[in-house]
Amino acid sequence: MTSSKSSRSGFTLIELLVVIAVIGILVSVLLPMLAGARDRANIAAARSFIQNIQQAITEYDADLGRYVPGDSTAAFDTNAGNLVIYLDGSTANGGPKKQYMEFKVDLIDSSGKPIDPWSRSYNYLENRRRLAKAGVSTEPTKKYKSGAPDPEGTLGWNWQSYDMWSKGPDPSDQSGWIGNWQ
Repeated sequence: MTSSKSSRSGFTLIELLVVIAVIGILVSVLLPMLAGARDRANIAAARSFIQNIQQAITEYDADLGRYVPGDSTAAFDTNAGNLVIYLDGSTANGGPKKQYMEFKVDLIDSSGKPIDPWSRSYNYLENRRRLAKAGVSTEPTKKYKSGAPDPEGTLGWNWQSYDMWSKGPDPSDQSGWIGNWQ
């Protein structure tokens, strides 16, 4: 006697739908975490770049007794292009011959300014020179808590030296800006 039991291998439609649903749930839970990790990595990269710039500017100041100048024609300049000229060893525009920092080509935009992880230019403001041009003494007559702007709002965050910042992932949200005052 032979048994007429047929053995079929494979998955049923219900099993396949359950597996697809579980995969969909996992993707919907993990995707936002991955996006958050990318933002945190970009913020860390911007902070690291600003720290590297600070070190180069400190060495530049130690050698020459001044900070990298901003645009000499603007009263309030946020031109970070001079950072590349003066810190990368270029002799153009009066830059020093010594290299204080090497800039990777893919981190500089077409106008010669360093770009942040969100592909926007970093901002740089050399405060002593700007204030001297405006006739404001750069001698410390008032002391402000580090990390807070002066009460009049005219001297910048680091009013005796310079400000360097990225506008972060959302340029309209100033609380998310990444700067050397943090």
